[in-house]
Parts: sequence; structure tokens; C-alpha cells
Amino acid sequence: MGRLARAVAWASRVPGRIGVRLLLVNLVVLLVPVAGVEFARIHERQLLEALERDMRDQAALAAGLIDGARAAVDTLRAAGLKIASSTGYTREMMEPVLRRAAEQGYAPDHLVCSGETLFGRPSPLMIYKACVDLGVWPLSRVVKVDDAQAGVAEGRAAGCYTVGVAASGNGVGLSAAALAALPTVERSARIAAAGEALYAAGADLVIDSVADLVPALARALPVPSVAAPSKSAS
Repeated sequence: MGRLARAVAWASRVPGRIGVRLLLVNLVVLLVPVAGVEFARIHERQLLEALERDMRDQAALAAGLIDGARAAVDTLRAAGLKIASSTGYTREMMEPVLRRAAEQGYAPDHLVCSGETLFGRPSPLMIYKACVDLGVWPLSRVVKVDDAQAGVAEGRAAGCYTVGVAASGNGVGLSAAALAALPTVERSARIAAAGEALYAAGADLVIDSVADLVPALARALPVPSVAAPSKSAS
């Protein structure tokens, strides 16, 4: 049995969860009340509603799966792992994103949205909620995957094995086509800088894309020679 097959077989026998971050937006709105407090409150609410509609629409348009992402998720699911997602979007804003992802074959077993825990990232509460709801433990057998430094810090705070995503994430901030169009030196420099920032935030491992996740975990994680706990992640 090859190392990857042994790693997947081991993962299938222990509690586990991949935290795949979908999208994080921190939005601060400053409104100067020019015609009284009530006027400001009404227009603040209208502005927020309009922004949320626009953000929902734009998020759905940008919700294409990264090449290789579905195959990685399918492999992990076949090994018995549960897949959870967390996001800085509200549940209402996530509805079109989830529909778009489902059309491409990705539907998480669990989703934690903004406002559903007392604190967001970098606190570990979103991870704790997912693990409690899914019945997954210990946290040392959870893999947290994120493309932002705050998400990496969240995984470390929770005690997870934490993987940063450099090339296809926020650190580079470009589509696959735009990244490929860069001169080789600039492309490599951007990816390297993003990776260094994720390692500085505490990542145990940094990969270019979530498509690289399964083989990277097979190389990085030890495969125990003794039997793992009998409770599976499914």
C-alpha cells in the first residue's frame, strides 16, 4: 500500500474535518447623519440592504470551484472525513453561493456563517461549533484549510493541523488566468510572499491550491503504525 493510500486509510478511521474557507468580507460602513439620527438609521439600513444584495450577486458570480477542488473533496469524503465550511458572509448572503457550489458538485456537510458564533476569526469558535455539531474530536485530528492569515490563526488557536493556501487565495488575489498571465518571476514572487505570510501566521503546511491538499497531507502527516481509534469521522 502506497503512502497516500495508507494516509487516506488512516484518516478514514479517525475523527476529522476539513475546514474549507469559502469567502471572507469585512465590511465597515461609516454614515454621517446629516439630517437627524432617525434619518441616518433609515438610510444606513437601506444602504446595508443594497450592499448585501450586491454582495450576494457578486459572490455568486465568483463562486466557481477551483480546478481540482471537487476531486480533493471527493477523495477525502471517500476516506470517511466530514467536510465543513466557514465564512465571513451571513447565511442569507451565502444562499446563492451554496447553490452555485452545489451545481458544481460541492456541498459541505456543515456551514458556519458570520454572526453564528460570539466571535469570528481569529477566535476558534467557528471551528468549535462545526466540530460540536458534527460530533468530531479531538481537535488535533482536524485539518483547517484557509487562505488568509486570520483563518490560519483561527486553526492554530483551535489546535488543528492548519494548512495555508497561497497561489489561489487572498494573498495573491488573482484569478487563475490572471496569475498564469504574469511573468514567471513575478508570479513566483507573489506566491512565495503569500506563502511566507501564511507560515508567519502559524500554518503547519502551505500549498499552492486546494487541489494539492490530499497528496500534501499524505506526505506531511505521520501514518501511525498502531491502530487508530475505532470511531470514524462519518
